[in-house]
Parts: sequence; C-alpha cells; structure tokens
Amino acid sequence: MAEFPALPLWTDALIGDTYHLTPAEFGAYLRLLIAAWRSPDCSLPNDDGKLGRIAGDAKNWARLKGTVLGFFTIREDGTLIQKRLLREREYVSRKSQNQSSRAKSRWLKEKETADAGDASRQCHGNAPTPTPIEEKKKTTSSSKRRGSRLPAEWVLPKAWGEWAVAEGMAEARVRHEADQFRDYWLGLGGQKACKVDWQATWRKWCRTAMEREAASRRPSRASNAVPQYGEQRTTKDGRTIMWAGAIDQWVEVRQ
Repeated sequence: MAEFPALPLWTDALIGDTYHLTPAEFGAYLRLLIAAWRSPDCSLPNDDGKLGRIAGDAKNWARLKGTVLGFFTIREDGTLIQKRLLREREYVSRKSQNQSSRAKSRWLKEKETADAGDASRQCHGNAPTPTPIEEKKKTTSSSKRRGSRLPAEWVLPKAWGEWAVAEGMAEARVRHEADQFRDYWLGLGGQKACKVDWQATWRKWCRTAMEREAASRRPSRASNAVPQYGEQRTTKDGRTIMWAGAIDQWVEVRQ
C-alpha cells in the first residue's frame, strides 16, 4: 500500500491543464500521476516499456508519450517527476509529521502527569486524601437573559391574535386587549416594564383577562362584586375610567 493512499487532486487545475488532451492521452497521464504518487519518492522510471504498461496502453505508447511526458521533468538520476505532484507530496508529508509530533507531545504530557500522580500517592502513604473543593461557577451577566421594553411601534402580531381567538376570546375583545396591553406596558416605567418573553407576557395577560371576566359572572355578594369587564364609571373629578380585567384595576379612558 502507498504511504499516502489518498491523492489530493485539484480538479479545476487538472482540467485547465489538460483540456487539449484526447481521452487516451488524459487517461494515460492520470494513470502515470497515480503511479508516481504511490512510489516512495514520487517518481517514475524513464523507461518506455514500463511507462507504456503503467499508462495502460503499451501498444500506442509511442504515439501518446510525446504529449503525456510533456508534463514531467527528468531528474539528475534519470527518473521522471511531476513538479506539482512532488509539491503536494512534500506538503502531505510535512502535515503528517506535524500531526505525529503533536500526538507524541500530548502522549508524553499525559504520561508525565500520570507518573507525577503515582509518585504523589506513594509519598503520602496512608495519609487521608484531601476533600476536593468544588469551585462555584461564576455567573456572568452575559449568560443571563436580558429583558427589554415593549417597542414603541408595537402592534399585535397576527399569530398572537389567532392564539387568543383559539383560547375563546372574541376578535373585538382581542383588539381591545391589545390596545390595553400596549398602553399599559408603554406607560409603565422601571425594571417592571422589561420582559424577557413578550409573547408569554401577552398569553398571561389574555388568560388573566378571561379569568377575571369568568369570575365576574359568578353570583357574589354586592359588597364583594367584581366590576364587569369593560365597565365604565365617572370619577368625582369628571374622568371616565374603565375596568381592565387583565390587570385587575381601573384605567382611564382616553378620549
């Protein structure tokens, strides 16, 4: 088996350099390249009889060799080489040597560590093994999910509205809740106005609103009656307010 069974073949350069060859010439050239790659020094013998057999067409080799051997160079020792192929062999050899050196270095390091551990255990004899101290992982601010405010230009996404309708909320009410949702969160300040998942916040808003509405329909004492969803009242100072079930409080109605 060849030292390097895989031959790096740059197809673009190969086609560009051999577009003028006939199929027979191309086939002979490719077979010579493969044979040279398999040889220890990446060379071929300068012998027509051997080259014709390697090319797979000894009968027509005399006609093919004039073109095919134009890609090869004769070395001082009389053998044939292909310069580009030789550079690829040198590159692959260096890469293989570097990988081997790194593997050997890693093995020696692991062996030294193991030997040091054995020596340490021998020196301590029957001494108790110290309890390892577990280091607490530091939680960096970058690992935490950061919340954000609701965008000022926010409008209810279609998928969010369809989800609310599927949960049993009327379309008109979905639009109303979306307005209340936007006004409430845009008007709220501080850290409470920042959420990590606004879609989840919307779902919770809708569920709360529907739960409040269902609770308001149940019979209850007058003193503990829950305001009806959308119920409006006029305050002493003349402002109109409406009960927002999602947040369980009265909100001012903008005219």
